[in-house]
Amino acid sequence: MGSGDQGSSQEEFINWKGAKILWPVDMPDYIVDYTVVRCKQLMEEFNPDKNALQIAEKLKKELDAKWGLFWHVTVGNNFGSYVVHQKRRFVYFSLAHVSFLIYKAH
Repeated sequence: MGSGDQGSSQEEFINWKGAKILWPVDMPDYIVDYTVVRCKQLMEEFNPDKNALQIAEKLKKELDAKWGLFWHVTVGNNFGSYVVHQKRRFVYFSLAHVSFLIYKAH
């Protein structure tokens, strides 16, 4: 789903349950719903400006337990990435000023 792929569909951001989410997503709706809701909860529990690592660690462990090992979670507001992920296991979204890159790879 890279933006440099020839013939790839146009990517845009849409509003999904209060999150600004990269569309189209490559993840089932039920996992997207879970991650958006859970990230909102974790942002209330932890200050994302000071505790982004704790948010990422907690969410990664929950995803591993719920949907199998090898989830990767990046939380912050200034990062670049180039990742390879399993099919139907990638989402990128923002809540307020904090961005979340969540994917599964093995």
